[in-house]
Amino acid sequence: MVARPRELLNELRAADTDRLKCLKKIKNLVIGNKQKKADFINSGAVQDVMDVLRSCAGPHEHSSSEVQKQAAVVLGSLAYGTEAGLRELLDAGGLPALLAMLHSGDPTVVEAGLRAVKIVLQQKWYGRNPGATGSARLGADAIAVVVRCLDATGPTVSGPPATAPTAATADPATATAGAPDGGVGPGGGAGLASMAATVIACCCCHQEESLESGPRIVIDLDFEEQMTESDIRHLVQQLGFSYSANKQVERPAHLYFTSFKGGVATAANRMISGMENWFVTRTEQSYTEVFGSPEDRQNLVYLTADSNEELEAGGGAGCGRAQRGTRAGTGHRGEHTAE
Repeated sequence: MVARPRELLNELRAADTDRLKCLKKIKNLVIGNKQKKADFINSGAVQDVMDVLRSCAGPHEHSSSEVQKQAAVVLGSLAYGTEAGLRELLDAGGLPALLAMLHSGDPTVVEAGLRAVKIVLQQKWYGRNPGATGSARLGADAIAVVVRCLDATGPTVSGPPATAPTAATADPATATAGAPDGGVGPGGGAGLASMAATVIACCCCHQEESLESGPRIVIDLDFEEQMTESDIRHLVQQLGFSYSANKQVERPAHLYFTSFKGGVATAANRMISGMENWFVTRTEQSYTEVFGSPEDRQNLVYLTADSNEELEAGGGAGCGRAQRGTRAGTGHRGEHTAE
């Protein structure tokens, strides 16, 4: 008799259970079976498996590595092809937990964690989900860990002989070359590097999507002739602060740096390493040229500290209707007024 989802999850929660055996049972039930997958998700499987994954992060359990790998496989499968499963995983902090596996000294654990991360980022709902921000977004530190996997050249660790999945049961959560139980297959380090490259590419795609769908904010840099060298340096620092803050918000904006030329551009390129890789639009054109159509101009709100009209929370002064906001970029607050 096949155990029901709640029975298996109760068994998984029990202190004296064989969690590895239980996770394998769950894996075999959900892979390739949408209804079983939905039943387990509705029964709270994502949170229960997350609890197991977190509890075996230390060296206290003999089978810790095997449990981690199976937990990652189950989580990846529950997130694959199901918006509900993906949302549950993100809400439970699943992405940081899976990324933590990349710090393991066991290459098979690293591969299992990286594969699950790749599955999460490749789901079409990831970029649209409110959970795909904050702790569910890969920050610079997490990406740096993934980048290290590009250099994976360690010895191959093979699992048992592979049984090729059929078209009906194929699931990327267990599509390990030569190691259906989550081990590193014949691809070895090359397989890790390939997955890492895919994860990084997914991160770039999601950031590019935010440029298209997020609110647009313009920083007008056409005040160089009124600034000292010190003002310009302070302005460049503010550009860096603005970009960093924008990456952390729930809904990143599409930043425009207009009139990006002359001394401001020279100072920015000198002071900020890698600025050419920022997800911003930099142009020598003025904001009036970039947004020159009547519709654009009608929806444009210019923000300056020297205005007599004070903004109110909730979109006062017409900002609730505005599609774009332009701010005067100067080195000092309120020193120069936009014409």
